[in-house]
Amino acid sequence: WVDAAELYRVAFITSKRILGEAHPGTLSITDHLAQIYEAKSRWGEVSVLYRQCLDIRRDNNVYGHPETLSTMENIAAMCMHQGHRPEAFDLYRELFEKRTFVTTRPETWEGMGFLRNHAIRGERWNEAEKLRRAILDEKRRFLGADDPTTLDWQPPLALVYQKQHRWDEAETLLRDYIDRSLEVNGLSHKITLHGLQEMQAVWGPRESLRCPSLAAAACLGLFTSGRQDVFRLGGRCWKDTRKPPA
Repeated sequence: WVDAAELYRVAFITSKRILGEAHPGTLSITDHLAQIYEAKSRWGEVSVLYRQCLDIRRDNNVYGHPETLSTMENIAAMCMHQGHRPEAFDLYRELFEKRTFVTTRPETWEGMGFLRNHAIRGERWNEAEKLRRAILDEKRRFLGADDPTTLDWQPPLALVYQKQHRWDEAETLLRDYIDRSLEVNGLSHKITLHGLQEMQAVWGPRESLRCPSLAAAACLGLFTSGRQDVFRLGGRCWKDTRKPPA
């Protein structure tokens, strides 16, 4: 890292002198140098370089360019790491309004999760839906639909649908969640059982009576590991709920 930092620092100075600080090549070198400093926790230098890149790109009308958005995301992540959350959340909100995230940085998911929770506490369900949908779409794009961390975001989105009385959409999302987990993990896995419990909430008490073994599998499975009879009954019942009415 020391050698790389020195090489990029020399390249940065040279490119800035010959090509100018607003040249795309100079900006690319600046980004790389900032990333090297970030890996070394040299936050003061990181902040100066990232903000310099962002200001230049904004001044040159490339605000919606992926590299500009990437710089914004890097600054927001840096602010999260340093505990400067208000500034980070302003940037994440701006990024969300622009549509996009361009990395899988954990700070980005944390920031978007905060915005989502803030919307939920204020019962702003439309905003919460957009945020949760955006995060779920990005998780699917980066990690795949069957990844456990992707699946984790489906029940929260289904909950937002429930709050808006959009029962069919909530059920469709939870069915996909349960089916994927059944295929990958099996009926007794905690992810599958969580989905079954959430589905009971969508169906309501009267519908739950239609599928007692499914409800039992969901509840007992959280406390026992050997109830394969319950799990088998629950699995058959779950398949029955997928059959079209006669």
